[in-house]
Amino acid sequence: MSFIWGRRLALVLFVCLPHAAIADVYGLVHLRSVHPEESDLTDRTPGVGVGIARELGQQGTEWFVEGAFFSNSYGEPSPLVMTGVSTPLTKIGPVEVRVGGAIGLGRYKKLCDKLMERYESMPDTKSILPVVSASLGLRVGKTDLRLSAIPHSKMPERRPILNISLSRRF
Repeated sequence: MSFIWGRRLALVLFVCLPHAAIADVYGLVHLRSVHPEESDLTDRTPGVGVGIARELGQQGTEWFVEGAFFSNSYGEPSPLVMTGVSTPLTKIGPVEVRVGGAIGLGRYKKLCDKLMERYESMPDTKSILPVVSASLGLRVGKTDLRLSAIPHSKMPERRPILNISLSRRF
């Protein structure tokens, strides 16, 4: 990852930090990805990040912003910035089951190169692509285990890409 990308991500997080005084700050670890039907992509996608979450009202719905660096499915380092919401679905003993969704931007140089070869009309995005995900999370105390699904570009023929992450609030 270049120095410029690191500065851009730091700027985004800096803009969000004033909200940290009224929000929960958490660290996150990206554990792995699962690519059904894709043998040329790697499932080893480790990464680390930081986020902030703020409750929206009395029902436990939260808004969050997070930034991370991880090794993407093409084996290249990638910054990722996401924002979204999550809300409680049910509670099973000490486990709160949550659902949510997020949108953001990630750097995928190899994927962008492939897309630009395939689609001549695609503008040069400087390797930045939009990311959309839906998630199912399990929260116990200050720890969340999250399974996120990212739609495949060839849906409905292909299943979504799954990402597994773990976060802990400070």
